[in-house]
Amino acid sequence: MLLSIEEFKNLSKYIYKYSGLQFDLDKKDLVENKLRRRMAETNCLTYHEYYAKLQLDFVGSEVRKFIDLLTINETYFYRNMPQFDVFHSKLIPTLAESKMSARDNKIKIWSAGCSNGSEVYTIAILLLEKLPYFDHWNIDILATDISESAVKIAMDGLFEERELKDIPFQWRDNYFKKGEKFYHLSQRVKSMVRFDFLNLIKPQQYANVRGMDVVFCRNVLIYFDLETQKEIIKNIYDTMNYGGYIFLGHSESMSRLSKAFKMVRFGDDFVYQKE
Repeated sequence: MLLSIEEFKNLSKYIYKYSGLQFDLDKKDLVENKLRRRMAETNCLTYHEYYAKLQLDFVGSEVRKFIDLLTINETYFYRNMPQFDVFHSKLIPTLAESKMSARDNKIKIWSAGCSNGSEVYTIAILLLEKLPYFDHWNIDILATDISESAVKIAMDGLFEERELKDIPFQWRDNYFKKGEKFYHLSQRVKSMVRFDFLNLIKPQQYANVRGMDVVFCRNVLIYFDLETQKEIIKNIYDTMNYGGYIFLGHSESMSRLSKAFKMVRFGDDFVYQKE
């Protein structure tokens, strides 16, 4: 099955209207592959039959399932290790010292676009490993994603061995139990994270996301056009405490999105800080 250019553009516009996700022509093969799979699952024989199904789905359940297919990406623990090293060796001690000086024991962290949970659980483990006087702290870690199936997968805390390929062996021993097919994440780590569905282009969905000290929004903005990226960053800015930090993906830059953050360098890597 091959979509015509016009059919692809119509489908892309429909996805954009619902989610803000932008799929240009260079993503046509990806969209076609995912569309073929979803058509088989819904017993639709033609593209036009499936597109009609989308348009008649007034509650939005079908478009959410299709977006799930388009956005769930392979990821793994400790992905982009230099950024996690900055978080582990620099930000956690800096944040802890600042909080203790202010007699504030609450630390709030948000993983915006949590996918299968490997990023946010890496964050939780790093806090367990590095944060001094751990039991003293009131830690609130929020993980959100537009994909309902991604959130459900993340909540299960089940991972294949390849997803643990970059973490220290001691972590496997301390925080995972090997099962027949998967490594099972410990309940201690799972209990540190709360999950929710959140569409980053819907400002009203940010209402209860406030007071964040650190935000991870890595390799999420690449799915949106520039103006939508700017709006998302503006909304994220409003969720953060002054002096809070945000990590973007390595290929992403804040310079063309917002002047409200300053770059803070740590050796060869950097993070953005809310001024």
